[in-house]
Amino acid sequence: MRSRAKSNASNESATPTRQSSRVDQLVSRAWKEARKGAIPSQEKRAMLIARDIVRQIGSEQVSTGDPLPSELDMANSYNVGRTTIREALRILEVQGLISIRTGPGGGPIVTDPTTADAGRMLSLHMNVRSCTFSELASTRLLLDPLLAKQAAENANSELVERLRDIVEMMELIQLNNNASWARTASMFNAIVAAMSGNGVLALVSSSLRAIYAERIGNIQYTTKMRQNALGFYRKIIDAIASGDGASAERHTFALISESLKQMRKNYPDILDSVVDWR
Repeated sequence: MRSRAKSNASNESATPTRQSSRVDQLVSRAWKEARKGAIPSQEKRAMLIARDIVRQIGSEQVSTGDPLPSELDMANSYNVGRTTIREALRILEVQGLISIRTGPGGGPIVTDPTTADAGRMLSLHMNVRSCTFSELASTRLLLDPLLAKQAAENANSELVERLRDIVEMMELIQLNNNASWARTASMFNAIVAAMSGNGVLALVSSSLRAIYAERIGNIQYTTKMRQNALGFYRKIIDAIASGDGASAERHTFALISESLKQMRKNYPDILDSVVDWR
């Protein structure tokens, strides 16, 4: 008994130390990046061209599915070599903003970037900073309840009915189809985030959800876990439908807290692992 108590005390005292070390690392990196950001840098020509193309897409001069000019035409337009144009297009392709079709009639085509594309780039930076899935989950615990609260303030009957349809879909998903359950749950969260009316927060939330959902696709959701989640979803919908932001926030917090509790109980190794880049 005495040795076990001593071991527990040792573990408890180690936790604040690790947390303090983690904070020190983050502060040190933030300080270095702040100093580095104060030094002007010369951007590559390809990046400037890529940014100009994005501005054209953003101003709706170009729409999803539209072809961009050929490499030769863009090289002439920007007065650069085709190698520079290829580099600019490659930057946009990696970000999910265009696709490159090969063969006759091919070339760069404008695509509709998804939150998974944003999440992919975000996961790269998370990986470099050794961010864990526990930190990712904790961020959702802070962010998603706020979005649910704002969704209740902006709710309309059409979107509320769409949320109810999603819950009905989730009720029909077979127990062994975890991927479909996770994908449908992401749909629910995406709509709630969009209902908040805050595009930035909605993008961040959906990107985090995309990272999280993609990595936990093999997790088994038991009947009890699903029933608990469905109960929370219904309470969230009712709160949003009635414009009760406080209740929507509270139930969303409870939903994510319960999910995090189950993860800590059944899959602690996943939460402790560093977010990988995919």
